Amino acid sequence: MKKIDTVIISGGLATRFKKIQSIPKILTKFNNKTLLDIIIKNLERFGLNKIHFLCGKNTEIISKFTKSNKQYFFYEEEKLLGTAGCLSNLNKNKLSDDVLVIFGDLLFDIDFSKFLKFHKEKKSDLTVFSHPSDHLFDSDIIDANDDGIIKNFFFKPHKKKIISNNLTMAGLFIIKKKILNEIPKNKKNDFSKYLLRKLIRKKKKIVSYNSREYCKDFGTPKRYKIVKKDFKSKIYTYKSIKNKIPAIFLDRDGVINKDMGPNKYSDPFSFLKNSIKSLVKLRKSKYLIFLITNQPSVAKGFISYHQLIKSFKEYESFLSKKGFYFDKIYFCPHHPDKGFKGENLKFKINCKCRKPKPGLIYLAKNEFNINLKKSYFIGDSANDYFASIKAKVKPIILNKNFKDDKNCIYKHNIEQAINYILEK
Repeated sequence: MKKIDTVIISGGLATRFKKIQSIPKILTKFNNKTLLDIIIKNLERFGLNKIHFLCGKNTEIISKFTKSNKQYFFYEEEKLLGTAGCLSNLNKNKLSDDVLVIFGDLLFDIDFSKFLKFHKEKKSDLTVFSHPSDHLFDSDIIDANDDGIIKNFFFKPHKKKIISNNLTMAGLFIIKKKILNEIPKNKKNDFSKYLLRKLIRKKKKIVSYNSREYCKDFGTPKRYKIVKKDFKSKIYTYKSIKNKIPAIFLDRDGVINKDMGPNKYSDPFSFLKNSIKSLVKLRKSKYLIFLITNQPSVAKGFISYHQLIKSFKEYESFLSKKGFYFDKIYFCPHHPDKGFKGENLKFKINCKCRKPKPGLIYLAKNEFNINLKKSYFIGDSANDYFASIKAKVKPIILNKNFKDDKNCIYKHNIEQAINYILEK
C-alpha cells in the first residue's frame, strides 16, 4: 500500500482510568504485550512505519517503550491542547499528504490498506472509521447518507431525541494534511466537537468507513474489562477482515414484526412476540447480522424514500436502546409492476436487489467478507427461500404454509429459528 504517516494521540490525563493504572493508556498491558506493541505490529503489517507520537507530558515514559527508530517522532506539549489542539504541533513538512490519526486508547485489528483505498476512492477530506453500537446514545453518533457522506455529527451527552442511523465513531481517522491548517496553534480544542463541527460548517467532504473489524476504546474501567475479555477470547482477531465470517440474514416484515400485506407499509415497531429478546440473544453470538428486506411500498407510493430512511433510523435507534444492532441494513425499494395509485415511477424497475434475486446478499458478502455456506437466512416467504438458495445460504422459513424441499428448515417463529442456530 502507499505509505502514509501515522499520528498516535497518547497524551491525555486518563482521569477515568486512574483506578486501573497511573501510566498512559497506550502502555496498558494485554497479557504480556503493551497496547503500543499491538498497535505498532498492526501498522507494520501494512508498511506504516513512520509514526508521530503526540505524548502530552508523557514523552519520556512512552519513548522508553519504543525501540530506537529514526521514523518515530515524539511531541511534548507545554500545556495540554486536547485531541485537536495537539495536532497543530505536528511538523507538516514531515507529513505525507494523507495522515492516519489514532486515539491511543483503542484495541484494534484493521486492514489499513482497505481503509486508505476507500479514503482515496471517495476523494475524502476526512474519513471516519465507524461501526454500529448497542450503546448508541453513549457514543458520538454519525448521520450519513447512502453513499457514506456524513451530513452531521451528534456529540454526547445527548440532550434531545436524535433521529440517525446507528453509526458511531471509533477513534480512527484518515485526514488530508491540508485540513490540519484548520486547527489554530497552541489552543486547546477537541477533535470531535471543534474540528469535525468546523469541517461540517465549511462543507468539507467527510465520509464514513463502516467496518466490521474490531476496534474498541477502553477509556473507562468498565470498558477495559470488556476489551480485556475480547483480547483473551481472541474476538478482536476473529473479526479481522481477512477472515470469512458466517452471518445471519433476516427478513423484516413477518419475521421481526407483523406483515401488513402487499397494499400497506408494515409498521416495523409492531414487533412479534419475543423477537427483540431473540435478536439481543443473537447479538451475543459470533455471527454477523444483516437485515435483507424488500420495501416495495416506496415504488407503490405508500411511503416516500425519505420517509423510509427516517423509519429505518428510528428503528435502529430504538433497537440500540434494547441492546441490539444490525451490522448493516440492506433494502430494496423497487417493484417491477405498474398500476398502483400514486406509485413512484422512479422505483418501478426490474432490479437486481429485489428478492428472490440474491443481489443484496452478494452485496453484503462483498462488503463484509462473509462465509455464505456457513450462514443462515431467516425469512417467511418464497422470495426469502429462493434468494437464500441462489446464494447458497441455509434457509429457515417461518411459514407453515410454505413447503418446498428437504433443504429448507421450518420453524414457527424467530425465537425458535435463533435457538436452532445457536444450538448447532
